[in-house]
Amino acid sequence: LQLIRTEDPPISIASARGKRIVFRDRAKETIQAARRQVAAFYHNTGNNLGTGLVRLDNLDRAILAYRRSLEFDPDRTGTSERLVIALASAGRQGEAVEAALEAVERNPDAPTGLQVTASLGLVAARRAEEAAALCHRALTDPSVTEAQKETVFKIYGGLLGGAYGEVSSEAATRMGMDLWDGGRGEEAVKAFRRALDEDADNRRAHFGLGLALLAQGQVEEAERLYAEGVERFGRTGAEESGAAEGLRSLIARGIQVEASRELLQTHWPER
Repeated sequence: LQLIRTEDPPISIASARGKRIVFRDRAKETIQAARRQVAAFYHNTGNNLGTGLVRLDNLDRAILAYRRSLEFDPDRTGTSERLVIALASAGRQGEAVEAALEAVERNPDAPTGLQVTASLGLVAARRAEEAAALCHRALTDPSVTEAQKETVFKIYGGLLGGAYGEVSSEAATRMGMDLWDGGRGEEAVKAFRRALDEDADNRRAHFGLGLALLAQGQVEEAERLYAEGVERFGRTGAEESGAAEGLRSLIARGIQVEASRELLQTHWPER
């Protein structure tokens, strides 16, 4: 029995009588769709079973059910999140972190909670640069909670202290900006100094440090940094690094208004 169209390469299966049945086009798509439906069915079955077992406080079997469901569809981040929670509730913290990390690596849009949990796994493995990047990604997620922010900032503290390995100047600068935006001026100063220790030519870190110091009332040191930076990188380069914009943000927030205006007038008078 042959069902074949010659313009396309065939796929074939054996019939019960040993004949070859060759399918094309829509038949092939139908088979693929059926496979997806079967995978979705078994995934949903395992996921629902796991949720029921969690309610019965049978965490070990719930974990097995969630793992089995993810074998059929590993990209379901909701199921991954439930697996992580079940593992953590069962006291299996290491496995919980590993499961979160696997889910985040597979899915760029993984939930914020998974991103933060995965970051903990990365710092434990001393993969500092990756941890910093994932923490920043979590902070930029619109769904991030205050508790998750606190966890990220604690991770930042460990990273800046060198407890989990070395971070690049770029990563330290990004952490400094996140800390500054999070209202943690002193920690931001530490991050910017760390960035400059790694790369003295890091313009964004240079002016970020000046801005953070100015906000804390260390006006003379901030003025020195701005003057040095403008001389070294040029007014345009400084402005491209956010120097003038940062001063304007302080003025808008009512912080060191007079000193900020003086710095703007000195280095960007036409602005």
